[in-house]
Amino acid sequence: MRILHVIHQYFPDHVGGTEHYVRTLAWSQMQKGHQVTLFCRRSGSGQHLDLSEEPFGKLRADSGESGGSSGGIQVYQAVNGPFSPIGRFHSTLGDRFLAGCLSRTIAEVQPDLVHIHHLMGLPVKALMDTDLAPPLVVTLHDYWWVCANAQLITDYDRQVCDGPRWWLNCARCGLARAGASAGLPQALSPLVAPLFARRAALLRGLVPRVAAWIAPTAFVANWHSAHGLPTERMHIVGHGIELPPEDAVQAPKVSLGQNGQPASNFAYIGGLAHQKGVHILIDAFNELPSSARLTIAGDETAFPDYCAFLRTRATHPGIDFIGRLDREGVWQNLNQTDVLVVPSLWYETSSLVVQEAFATGTPVVAAGHGALAERVHHGTDGLLTPPDDVLELRCTLQRLMDEPALLTQLQSGIKPVMDMAQHERQTEQVYRQVLVR
Repeated sequence: MRILHVIHQYFPDHVGGTEHYVRTLAWSQMQKGHQVTLFCRRSGSGQHLDLSEEPFGKLRADSGESGGSSGGIQVYQAVNGPFSPIGRFHSTLGDRFLAGCLSRTIAEVQPDLVHIHHLMGLPVKALMDTDLAPPLVVTLHDYWWVCANAQLITDYDRQVCDGPRWWLNCARCGLARAGASAGLPQALSPLVAPLFARRAALLRGLVPRVAAWIAPTAFVANWHSAHGLPTERMHIVGHGIELPPEDAVQAPKVSLGQNGQPASNFAYIGGLAHQKGVHILIDAFNELPSSARLTIAGDETAFPDYCAFLRTRATHPGIDFIGRLDREGVWQNLNQTDVLVVPSLWYETSSLVVQEAFATGTPVVAAGHGALAERVHHGTDGLLTPPDDVLELRCTLQRLMDEPALLTQLQSGIKPVMDMAQHERQTEQVYRQVLVR
């Protein structure tokens, strides 16, 4: 089968959950004998379409270097100037050069189907041409098909959003995201709202071309169905992960302090952005005993102002910022961790790091909304707390420090996670249903 994956950005410039998922799925499909190609946009100067080959093998996610065999994934990278919030938005509405790059890629690859992972900053109209022939499959990694900033968190007051309200709130959010000074987003939103209405109309026009929608969790499927996507074409396929090496899994992992008293090691691994709620975790952790330890792993260059704010806010002596981790580093960190904390303020759609924690026998404390409430089973393999609630999170972490038996109970309740081979098989089943139709 010839498969073309389309994503808004990719390694090595962007390292996130969606990028890592696409890479891992593509490798798994290559192992099954499929011909896999990838199209993405890259930030840079000028206008050009580059074709490279990502060697097939076990690549290091931090550097993109190969450790593997000959042959690989062809990667088409379209460059049309540097990324910017305004530029990405306008490119979604229409960009002749990028549309030509995508059309050229489809013409050269001749895929049996196109699997779309994200279109932010890519022209929607380029995929509406029925003469292109290949059916479209879309994985809903976030809420971009309804929310222009993709995460249902407003940029003007940092609250969870229920969706467009005559696109006035979308316009206000976009203006704030673009850096408009205080007061202007609300004043100018009636003038900008038609652009967001146009975006919504373009996406509605593409919906009939999509043969299958893949949601990683029931929450995501239900939310999108409630906001207009066709339920009859929705498939729930849980994400799979690359399982850790055997030496990365050790149990039991309850640590003991120097005086023989229980002392828990906590960790956060992920993006360092406001919607991830890391500041909530830090505020809660600041009140814990000095014997507690918290490692915070993530790229500090993406949102430097927020990261500086986090460092200033962290007053507990046990908080340690350790930067971005490669794959080996993730497993090593989780192996030394008693509890992973995922305090997200936005509705996570899946959270691969939860699965990675479970793969190493590490319980999870998570905000109890969105897909996290589906991924983490309260009292069985982790604990759920109300989102944006510092006091409840602190009490939960303190409880885990005070009750070693609870930690052992949660560890024993963790079930095996889906690996990428299982996920690839389920995804291929969706592909084949689409091709038969």
